[in-house]
Amino acid sequence: MDTPREIGRRILVPLDGSALAELALPQAAALASPEARVTLLRVVVPPSAGEDGDPELSLVSARQQLEDAAGRLYALAPELNVDVAVLIGRPGAEIARFAEQRACDLILMASFGEGGIHQWTFGSVAGQVVRSARVPVLIVRPQDAAEVGPRRFGRLLVPLDGSTRAEQSLPIARALVRRLRVPVHLVSVIDPDRAGFPDSGGTGPYSAVWQEIRDALHAEAQEALTHAARSLTPLGVTATWEVREGPTVAGIRAVTRPGDLIVLTSHARSNPPQWPQGSVGEQLVRTADVPIVLYRFAQPSDIVVPLSAESEPARQES
Repeated sequence: MDTPREIGRRILVPLDGSALAELALPQAAALASPEARVTLLRVVVPPSAGEDGDPELSLVSARQQLEDAAGRLYALAPELNVDVAVLIGRPGAEIARFAEQRACDLILMASFGEGGIHQWTFGSVAGQVVRSARVPVLIVRPQDAAEVGPRRFGRLLVPLDGSTRAEQSLPIARALVRRLRVPVHLVSVIDPDRAGFPDSGGTGPYSAVWQEIRDALHAEAQEALTHAARSLTPLGVTATWEVREGPTVAGIRAVTRPGDLIVLTSHARSNPPQWPQGSVGEQLVRTADVPIVLYRFAQPSDIVVPLSAESEPARQES
């Protein structure tokens, strides 16, 4: 799997004809580089056997809606090159295929549309695209409806847990930093339940052992975050980090602030055909107060995450 060195030169924005789906347009205007190409895509689902409907009429209507949306995007960012495309097929698969064929570096879409926000959990179009696309997917949610004009991001928030899977978000963060020139904050959340800490807080006869385990987990997390932050400093940005303890999603949300853009990896799964209910990515899409960039998890053999050990130490944020 190729990791884009730059993000914002060629953006794909799938739309479904709903006003909610067009929440992606201000973010596209904010993330696109000067003279970038932004493609608005509509995938028309063919009628099933026995269903009424004129496919040709649906295509004409879809193209007109895209042209109207393109006009609204031009109003936000007149310097962009905007084109439109209409396809017939299954939206999730066609969006991912189109992005690869056109060498897009980002898919930017709403986590809902005609189907409603709750469909994300059970395999919505956005979930299908995240699971199958080979490029990062920026998810826009209902909270972003209040945004007027291009959204300006002030910081990247990158959750890491020390795994190879999580570290695959670092190249995406670096690519976004090159475009946005914003600081990066790394966070690792140690979940006591998943770590097996006793409910008593370690006050029993094995309290010293549990404290030793807790200290070791914190030390490992600090080392991993410091190493990851050093890979970002050559870009000339501020990289800070912190370790928290508690439920994973709650810990990430606790350090999120207005203007953040969360960047994390997702699982590539073929069975079941949707994200596992309750996963960190799914929960953040439903509950976080800021947009999220998700990148499909590849096997270690598919991607190499370069980390520089020669850079200046990063700062811990208290």
